[in-house]
Amino acid sequence: MKKILIGMSFVTAMLFLSGCGVNKIQATKVLEAQGMKNVQIHGYSFWGCGEQDLFRSSFTAIGANGQQVEGVVCSGFFKGITVRFF
Repeated sequence: MKKILIGMSFVTAMLFLSGCGVNKIQATKVLEAQGMKNVQIHGYSFWGCGEQDLFRSSFTAIGANGQQVEGVVCSGFFKGITVRFF
């Protein structure tokens, strides 16, 4: 019974976190302001952000130098968007 409850808790947490990405429009604007093109915001990212960042999404784009870049955009309450590259 404990295993079922733990499994259900894990699934519930995953469903909750899947909706906790950054605002796609704001993240795209920030990345484009840094000279990136063809920005694609993906789903929730578990890695790459600080503890205070509640919202986090991975992204891919074409950088200002023409090379493909990937990273994560992070955000939290009362703070702006942070961009981190992999």
